[in-house]
Amino acid sequence: MKKDEQNGLKILVVGSRLLQVHRVFVRSISKIRSLKKAVRMITLRAVLIVAS
Repeated sequence: MKKDEQNGLKILVVGSRLLQVHRVFVRSISKIRSLKKAVRMITLRAVLIVAS
């Protein structure tokens, strides 16, 4: 293989890995957001129950 081809392959591999990492990152962020929303709802309900 020529050096240019090797460099191209390396770039492709690194790029695909970065994409995978990015996807996982985005998923975990959305999970954390939904968790925060759920916690907020639960705490609001608990406060309402205690207040009543």
